[in-house]
Amino acid sequence: MAMGGGVSLGTFSGSALTEAIKLILIDNYYNLAKGHDKSYENVTVDSFSGASAGGMSLGIMLRVFSMPPAGITEEGSDIRDDLEEILRRQFGDAFENMKEVIRDDHWNQILLAQYAQNKQHECWVKEVNINRLLRHEKNSFDEHVLSLLFRQTVDGIAKEHIQLNDGDSAREFNELNLLSDRVLFACTLSNLSPLMLDARQQVKSRVDARGMIGLKDPLRSETHRDMRVFDIN
Repeated sequence: MAMGGGVSLGTFSGSALTEAIKLILIDNYYNLAKGHDKSYENVTVDSFSGASAGGMSLGIMLRVFSMPPAGITEEGSDIRDDLEEILRRQFGDAFENMKEVIRDDHWNQILLAQYAQNKQHECWVKEVNINRLLRHEKNSFDEHVLSLLFRQTVDGIAKEHIQLNDGDSAREFNELNLLSDRVLFACTLSNLSPLMLDARQQVKSRVDARGMIGLKDPLRSETHRDMRVFDIN
């Protein structure tokens, strides 16, 4: 999965990505149940690459796929019923036929893809709004930032929906097997504001601050290369 950036493009691309995965799962597993020769026994995702908003959308999706919420596999649970109702509204008369013929473990993967799409909607549509981006929200951080918009809004959403929390159980990891045993996740959040590389503090004792500004300046540099690759086993 590779996704570019584009700020508000994340609103579209996050849901487009999860919808594509959902349709791939439904098409493959339905044809598999019908005995089609070209169907795959299992569908997994093993590589993610995203920039900016694309990286955040992929991070949200990876978090959902790696540690699914409790209840998706439990028949009659509220979360399972809600997900199936969304699919029923989308596919109409075809829904019951799909649910009847698709294997239970494969059906759980489809429900997980729908949950991931719901999570994209929650992050990009419900939580990102102009009031929060313009710092009109109460208790926003009081700090000087060189930007019209308030970056902490996006940082807060990422912390809430991507990072692992106390109490998260490793036993839940990849419970529904929608991820491969090894996953590579590459992302960059770079924009027009570079990262500052500053080595001046490392030579502070050897450089007299008085009259040495010109000599110390070469110890600073700017970079736009902030790509990180996570190898998850």
